Amino acid sequence: MVRRAFLSVHEKSGLLEFASFLVQRGVELFATGGTASFLRESSVAVRPAEELTGFGELLSGKVKSLSPRLHGAILFDRSNAEEKGQTEREKIPSIDMVVVNFYPFYNVNTDTALTDALSLIDIGGPASLRAAAKNFRWVVPVPEPGAYERVMKEMSGDEPAVTVALSRDLAARVYEMTSSYDSIISAYLSTIPVTDEGQSSPFPRRLALSLNRLWELRYGENPHQAASFYVESSPQAETRSAGRKLHGKELSFNNLLDIDSAVAACREFEAPACVVVKHRTPCGVSTASDALEAYRTARDCDPLSAFGGVTAFNRPITGTLAREMSGLFLEVVAAPGFETEALEILSKKKNLRLMELPLDYFVKPESPGTLMRSGPGGLLFQEEDSRAESVAEWRTASKRAPTQEEAEGLFFLWKVVRHVVSNAIVIGRRGRTLGIGSGQTSRVDAVETALYKARRAGHDVKGAWLASDAFFPFRDSIDLAARAGITAIVEPGGSRRDEECIHAADEQGIALCFTGRRCFKH
Repeated sequence: MVRRAFLSVHEKSGLLEFASFLVQRGVELFATGGTASFLRESSVAVRPAEELTGFGELLSGKVKSLSPRLHGAILFDRSNAEEKGQTEREKIPSIDMVVVNFYPFYNVNTDTALTDALSLIDIGGPASLRAAAKNFRWVVPVPEPGAYERVMKEMSGDEPAVTVALSRDLAARVYEMTSSYDSIISAYLSTIPVTDEGQSSPFPRRLALSLNRLWELRYGENPHQAASFYVESSPQAETRSAGRKLHGKELSFNNLLDIDSAVAACREFEAPACVVVKHRTPCGVSTASDALEAYRTARDCDPLSAFGGVTAFNRPITGTLAREMSGLFLEVVAAPGFETEALEILSKKKNLRLMELPLDYFVKPESPGTLMRSGPGGLLFQEEDSRAESVAEWRTASKRAPTQEEAEGLFFLWKVVRHVVSNAIVIGRRGRTLGIGSGQTSRVDAVETALYKARRAGHDVKGAWLASDAFFPFRDSIDLAARAGITAIVEPGGSRRDEECIHAADEQGIALCFTGRRCFKH
């Protein structure tokens, strides 16, 4: 039975209701300074933690709950006569519930001053929660506001008691949280210099991951592979992976990858944009004056591949756009919102997943984030390839410089090609793709594939432009593009045969630009 509870929380959402419930059930509350003041302001009866610890707060609040008396009240074994007798002699009352959450160290980032970061490392909170979790047979650990409802439900019976099963479950959660908390702190401290002259690194020497299951998936890569999707245990990671499925079947792992690829490409553009993805690579990308026109031109880039694809927009879905999309079989539509009429129209397709994603998910971050991928026996952590670029950084390698229209078109294609699986070639003009060659084992094959797909869809590529995700090892790709009527090309450069490729471009009047940066995607 719960007779006394110790409270010390930073996140106070739901606390007033929970504490009031405990008092109504006859539980005596003890709380540290800030928590006690918060409860007293709402006339909740609470006693100061000093009555348990035997001393006031020290070092400007750094030491509040670190006390043998408090930890003895939490840790002693109620079934052990010797321990029980010792607490009685020392006049230490039993604490039957510990309600604690931690300082939010997960808010620390590279812009946080070291002294501010260190002040967010919680010492007493994790210590008292770990003590309660260790003694879960007698003490109920309550580590987060999300547990309040479960505890209140169990304590609403004849006696204010919590089952050992729930207490054990909460104890497991405590150790999940403290492990995650320590790993976040460890990762931060291992990436900062010891002195002002020290060298910092964005990647820690040792990495302990704590992951929360976000979704149980319909399946993994194939229907016979069961799967779940996990995210890092931080609000930022969960927000980034957040999405609300408004309609349709459960997501598969392939759906998640395709949604991520489509939205990542959408993020490149401020104008209304649509990206159609199949197997992690775009098969149509367009920007336009509105989302409807962007969808039409993205779909029509390769309508054969668009069938069964994943489509993302950086604008809300209107009823008019929904009617246009209803004529094509799609797996997923992802957008920052859906009008009521759009939901009514698209919900008639029972298997179509409608994913509403946060609006800021479509905004390109100012600085690259970190990308995590599995590798042989381990994980790869690398900066995302999302650095902002401009045409002004490019070098015109050919005698003829691109016109302003060509330069703007090449910049659009360069933004697209970095999201296409290598080897990648994108052909297009005026804010739309006409042909995409992806996943080829040679550069010239990717050019041929892009040209073939453009022609199959009925697109005239004469006067169009081309982007390549890596350098051309031979001039054959330039010659092939020239014969098709391509007038401008952008590529990273850096080949041993760059001069040969430049000569080929000059021979055929092609404007050739070098970005100096490769953008492979595997």
